[in-house]
Amino acid sequence: MHDLEKIAQECIKEVKAARIPVQDDRIVLITAKKIKDWGVCVATPRRFEIYINLRLLSDQCPVKSLKETMIHELIHTCPGAYDHGELFRHYARIMDERYGYEILSESDEDAVFHPDMPVLRRLVCPKCGAHSDIRSKEQLRVYEEWRVRGMHTFCSFCDSAFVDEAYPEKPEVHDLEQYAKECIDELKAAGVPVREGNITKISTDYLVERGHWGYYFLKPNEQFRILISRELLQEDCPVDRLKEVLILELLHTCKGCKKQGKTYAKYAKRLEEIYGYHLWEVKDWDAVFAQEKPVLHTYVCTTCGAKYPARRKYLYSEEEKSGQEKMGKIFRCEFCRGLMYESGSDAEATVSKTQKRYGGLVVWSAEIGKTWDME
Repeated sequence: MHDLEKIAQECIKEVKAARIPVQDDRIVLITAKKIKDWGVCVATPRRFEIYINLRLLSDQCPVKSLKETMIHELIHTCPGAYDHGELFRHYARIMDERYGYEILSESDEDAVFHPDMPVLRRLVCPKCGAHSDIRSKEQLRVYEEWRVRGMHTFCSFCDSAFVDEAYPEKPEVHDLEQYAKECIDELKAAGVPVREGNITKISTDYLVERGHWGYYFLKPNEQFRILISRELLQEDCPVDRLKEVLILELLHTCKGCKKQGKTYAKYAKRLEEIYGYHLWEVKDWDAVFAQEKPVLHTYVCTTCGAKYPARRKYLYSEEEKSGQEKMGKIFRCEFCRGLMYESGSDAEATVSKTQKRYGGLVVWSAEIGKTWDME
């Protein structure tokens, strides 16, 4: 069992030696208790209280991991460093460089209790330099599964998306402004009432929301701001995939299309028929960057008819699979959150063969879940 008081005093001395203005005179309590996080710093107008996870005091936890958590919380007591802003990250870098700590890193179970395990994959934040290490094969498998769905993990220090060192960023070659204008012209030519004048900005960012290649923000006075993933501007991304994501976000500016309802679906289907796009499909990483891979399974949404051409063996974790195996191989549609069934699976037999059509869009009536009223 580690001596928390002794460790705390050692950490305060190290922080002061690095000329970091820790306010140790205002710390009235440093104790260990059962908490969800590894450490918590609670601030009141005149004092600080620091709580350390009780598990970090066990002999199985390396002293370095305990000290990294303690110093992390001590830095929060510095003026202007209570959040994970630029000043906090500046102080953390000083401690990392001076003493060899890894304060600017995501601390999962393996990083805290098994820091000597080999790192299988490192994710780096391009904005603040923090990193997250993947050490277990199971964790790597789950991460790869997320990545293929277009999902990213985010830095807890600055909320930017991590960049995988195994898949480094490539230069952006596509002209976003040019293709945005082309997409708007195509929408107008197809008779889709896109409100171009209400779009204040179309720009790029790291994946702005987990699982999305694009995102739109609705501001006051019906003003829209559209963000597109930077990955879509890279040279290995086909132009059609970039334009499909742009069109899906531009459709939200049409009246009645703030949500992906039947009006939104009608416009998407019209554009598919005219230009040959694949708009009403769930796009994972393979669908964007590796379309040459053979489709192993096709999933169909029982609510809105969206398809998911899967090029990997599994699209969900074993835990999700075991919890839903009685209902067949299913998961949620990204468009309407309806249930998606694997084509040809036993679960598809539970779907009524009665089909309803609206603007050419096929919608299945399912016994499970709520279907759109397409009449």
